[in-house]
Amino acid sequence: MENMNKDYIKQISIQGFRGFKEKKTINFAYPSKNCKSGLNILVGQNCSGKSTILECIKLLNTKYGDNGYFLSKLMKHNNINLEMTMNTTSSVSTLTSYDNKYYAELKKSTNANGEYFFVPAKKNIANNNLYSNSGSIQSFIMNNQYNSSRTINRRKSNLNNEYISALTIIYAEEKLRTEFNKIFNKFFPNTTWNLYMSDEQENSFVVDITDDSGETHLEGVGDGLITILYICIGLLLLKENYANVLLIDEPEVSLHTDLIKKISSVLSEYAKKYQIIISTHSPYLINWNAIQDGGKLIRVVNNGKIETYELDNYLIQDVCIEPSNNPHIYGTTAKEVFFLKDNIILVEGQEDVVCYRKVINRLGIDKEYNFYGWGTGGATNLMQIMKILNSLGYKKVVALFDGDEAGLKSSDECKNLFGEKYLIENINAEDIRDKYKIIYHDSTGKEEKIIFKQGICDQKFRIKEDFNEKYSKNMSELFKKIDEYFNNKN
Repeated sequence: MENMNKDYIKQISIQGFRGFKEKKTINFAYPSKNCKSGLNILVGQNCSGKSTILECIKLLNTKYGDNGYFLSKLMKHNNINLEMTMNTTSSVSTLTSYDNKYYAELKKSTNANGEYFFVPAKKNIANNNLYSNSGSIQSFIMNNQYNSSRTINRRKSNLNNEYISALTIIYAEEKLRTEFNKIFNKFFPNTTWNLYMSDEQENSFVVDITDDSGETHLEGVGDGLITILYICIGLLLLKENYANVLLIDEPEVSLHTDLIKKISSVLSEYAKKYQIIISTHSPYLINWNAIQDGGKLIRVVNNGKIETYELDNYLIQDVCIEPSNNPHIYGTTAKEVFFLKDNIILVEGQEDVVCYRKVINRLGIDKEYNFYGWGTGGATNLMQIMKILNSLGYKKVVALFDGDEAGLKSSDECKNLFGEKYLIENINAEDIRDKYKIIYHDSTGKEEKIIFKQGICDQKFRIKEDFNEKYSKNMSELFKKIDEYFNNKN
């Protein structure tokens, strides 16, 4: 149920800022009676605009009055006025430049209460132990999270030492430290931390992490641990009602896979009560269970101008996330598709991915194609995955069906929906691989294994001897057609 004390972000619209040449509106999930998850996941390639969206939220949430900001030429498009609007559950904030000037005026509702906590990407954190005393969690947020200047610069901010500032406050308050440790132990069970003054550097602190292997200085445990500390601080602030929204930019940087998976699990848990917006390049951080519960998967694409797409959540309801016979349909390999720009090939099953790659190699095609995961789990699921990709704005998608009766029927159904947009083809074989069945002879009581579908590959995934005679020409023409479709900019 929605926490009525929280001022959640419902929607933000952006135009004229960095790559947002045209107005785009992004809707966010937040916990409410109708939504069980407040997890929002921004995906896309480098320089697509994911971090820009987080930056806009920061600008519109400033606590330093309602005057505005001076902008650099890189921040706005020529001859386009900058316009940003953020609607929360209780307020509206706008940032606007007029007559193409490089000053943007900020206006906020009198009841605006947009406290947030921002976990920056590791690339924006300087790893050192300098300390600035913030006094309390409230003053810490004010001093370190908001823009203290009328000029803004993504690369130069107050982020460098704030994790130490926060830890000193948490360490000194028993209640905060107890709650922080509960969160910290979700990432590192049976592990404790201590904070003390450095003997080597004046006015600086050292953090010790102690586990079963002994004591380790913070500097020696890897850059990624700082990100985990940041996230723990942010989750603590959500839980203690010091912040309404947690923003996280690329937490996977410098982290081991196991910790990335742990981040996904922990954030999904906390998103049941709190709003979390995360930008990522890691498929491990796409949590389908949270999305099924109402969370958002938002794809950001930059083709000279930024486009944003939101997954229609109902589309994933028709495909089981963890089917017993096809656990990979929404698995890590499949989720890599959301970080590709375009040109996706959908096939029916995992054996298709293996066999098509063998065929491509046999044809001497020196090219890497982007197959969706390890197949879509069958012809009926393929169309559902195509609907998901269409929802997220993919322009070039190919569907390859078998040439049997079921494949022909499924491809016809798919063409009725997407035939004018996507390329949908059947191969000139009943299946990509020989399929066998067992028949029983009543007269002898013996069973016999026979082929009931002739494939391009045999049962052991080997290209069959009759490939050149029966299939080579057709498959060459098929992949030539795919290449032409992918290369066509229309």
